[in-house]
Amino acid sequence: MIGLILALFLIVVFAGAVYLVRAVWRDYVRLDYDDKEFQKRVATLNDSQSHRLTDMQLITPSDPDIAWSQMVRRGLRRRSQRYRKASRL
Repeated sequence: MIGLILALFLIVVFAGAVYLVRAVWRDYVRLDYDDKEFQKRVATLNDSQSHRLTDMQLITPSDPDIAWSQMVRRGLRRRSQRYRKASRL
């Protein structure tokens, strides 16, 4: 009889601990609207800064052919971004 009571008590304590951990985790993970917007802005900023030249690329002289191909790639990327933005409207 005491074993059954002890087992039920342990099950209730374990279920309570699981519920408590789940509730705390849900509050920890939940983001409100402002946090989501901030994360979108930071992701956009990181994406735009990732296309900049590194310090090593600025120090070393670049080959004109490489510079031309990079300029063409960036122009194509901007054109496709403009097309995507226009298609969203």
